[in-house]
Amino acid sequence: MESILLLVGYIAVTCLIAMSTARANKTSREFFVGSAGLGVAFVVSMIFSETIGGTGTVGQSADAMASIGMGAVWSTWGMALGCILFVLVFGKFYKVLGATRGVASVAGAYNILFGPKMKTLMLIVVAFVYACLFALQPVAAAALLAPMFGLNQDLVYFAVGGLFIVVACLGGLKGLAKMNVVHAFVMWVGLLVVALLAVSACGGPTVLAGSVPEGYLNPFYPGLITVGTWCVGAVLSQMSSAIMATVTLSTDTYRSMKKGTLIAGVLLLVFALFPAIIGVCGLVLSPDVAPASAIYAVSSGLNPWIGALCSVAIIAAIFSTAPSLLLIVGTTIAQDLYRGTIRTNASDANTMRVARLSMIVVGVVSLIAAAETSSLFAQLMNIFQVRSIASVVLIVALVWPRVSERAAFWSVTLGVGVAVIWWFLANPFGIQPLIPSLIVGSVVLVVATALSCDKVSAGYRRYLVCQQEYAAMDSTDITINETRIQKLLGE
Repeated sequence: MESILLLVGYIAVTCLIAMSTARANKTSREFFVGSAGLGVAFVVSMIFSETIGGTGTVGQSADAMASIGMGAVWSTWGMALGCILFVLVFGKFYKVLGATRGVASVAGAYNILFGPKMKTLMLIVVAFVYACLFALQPVAAAALLAPMFGLNQDLVYFAVGGLFIVVACLGGLKGLAKMNVVHAFVMWVGLLVVALLAVSACGGPTVLAGSVPEGYLNPFYPGLITVGTWCVGAVLSQMSSAIMATVTLSTDTYRSMKKGTLIAGVLLLVFALFPAIIGVCGLVLSPDVAPASAIYAVSSGLNPWIGALCSVAIIAAIFSTAPSLLLIVGTTIAQDLYRGTIRTNASDANTMRVARLSMIVVGVVSLIAAAETSSLFAQLMNIFQVRSIASVVLIVALVWPRVSERAAFWSVTLGVGVAVIWWFLANPFGIQPLIPSLIVGSVVLVVATALSCDKVSAGYRRYLVCQQEYAAMDSTDITINETRIQKLLGE
């Protein structure tokens, strides 16, 4: 009873923190990106807590116990590496466009560099990917909460999903950032304690290694090729992540974004070990429970209060992620589709109204569509690989100014299409969607770009102008190579 009261109290308090800023969101920019005023602490908590959701806790421990052992860490390790590479490769790009063009989303940024067709395509990709990711979070929450409360799992699934929708609609980015500071601390400390105690209860690392299937403690299990594909897919996916773009556009300075992102990346690398270790320990401490319940079964078996601590940490992970994912979908639809295309003179009030309506519709549809989801880890890795080609195209375009709008559009279109088809065909020949997607997309990109007549594309010229405008602003903290800009604009 004490653990249930603690859990309910924690959910209530943190949701109230998020929704307390509802009246403060007077403009759409405040609602979507917090008026670009977030500092290092908020950057760390936002990236960490939004990256680690139900799939990074319940799903990761379940798959660690059921089939892949410590190999389950690679979804989070890949995202952590992706965070760090995002700073090095894309940080300047998003910060410049946010400051000079008021860009508030991935689709908006791609529109500047690749044109309106790519913007529409990225709207679809972002909405699809984040709707799928959102729907996985109530699955994890229901797996934990239903047994605790003795309720039907489907009922808990839809109830929790509904709460996520309410929090996203009312909180806005600032509200979610405040809530996530609490969530990040609770989940890191909570699962660290459980992991250490679980290994101790198994008799230590040596005894544990002899009690589980061979290779289960090897992070490269079940094989280098499979693990490598997971990692590359997660890295590239995180580099095209709308969460990373939103955090960059929301920071007060580029320096804050860079420092906060690097700290968050390191924290993610360490945290990934905790749920995977707990899942592996589940084979020894709770071998008869369903893998989806392993993380709670192990912790509650150690001590009722440890079980309560673990439950709160998992809920913190899930509740920090789901509303933010839905906010990104709402931002993309309202800011880039509605205000950017359908009604360019729309007021802030109407834009926020459309955002909230779209979050409700997408949230409900996603919940219905994902009600029968099984392996969270498998679904997560497939979703990551769907959007990976978009990162590759952007990386190439930033170092090869010749990449045209047509080349970029068809590369992403065909690459994403192949990945989605491959995913729904259940990965033919045991090949992950990433491989055929990158092959098709990269070939199209190189060939179409080579056929372009312009040495510097129209989109890259727009980006160069944005850099010039940014360099002329006061209090900028990004070095702009104006000599190179003048040379490229002259070609």
